[in-house]
Amino acid sequence: MPVLHRNGSTSRPPVADAQAVVEFFSFYCPPCHAFSQTVGVDLAIRRELSEGDRMVKYHVSQLGLLGYELTRAWALAIVMNKTEAVEKAFFTAGMVEKRLRSPEDIRRVFMVTTGITGEAYDREIKSSAVNETVALQERLFREYGVRGTPSVYVRGRYHINNAAFNAFSADDFRNRYASVVRTLLVGKDDAS
Repeated sequence: MPVLHRNGSTSRPPVADAQAVVEFFSFYCPPCHAFSQTVGVDLAIRRELSEGDRMVKYHVSQLGLLGYELTRAWALAIVMNKTEAVEKAFFTAGMVEKRLRSPEDIRRVFMVTTGITGEAYDREIKSSAVNETVALQERLFREYGVRGTPSVYVRGRYHINNAAFNAFSADDFRNRYASVVRTLLVGKDDAS
């Protein structure tokens, strides 16, 4: 049975105005790559969302040499509504091809993936919308008390313990994970 940590314990109140599901991840994190690009946990979770519920993903800037630059680029992807394409491109460039070594590499991959011009990228990466989104990611990182990646939180109250799943396969892990999220989304505390 997956162990759930209730963020609503006496030591930490639930996160106010939380999205239905929030995931913190890093482009430097092999399990994060597997979660979204190989095992498909993200997609399985999205399929469990009711109308009006959202899953949002925030990049953790504390990991890796270019963590902050990747967080800014991720914020721009959020602002442009291009997260799915940018996520796949950054994981491929970083984890598979090992070619994200500089801010210029990030810029180049972002431009090729989204079609944005270099001039527009340079302007938008410094925009108030991107600055606000970066600040939001960093604030929520602190409010949720994130200790590792990937970290998934449901309804601002529950942190899913990834290590608690005794899955027999990637499919089993994905299906059990989505089942726990579904249970928590409908408000049952006894997820299994």
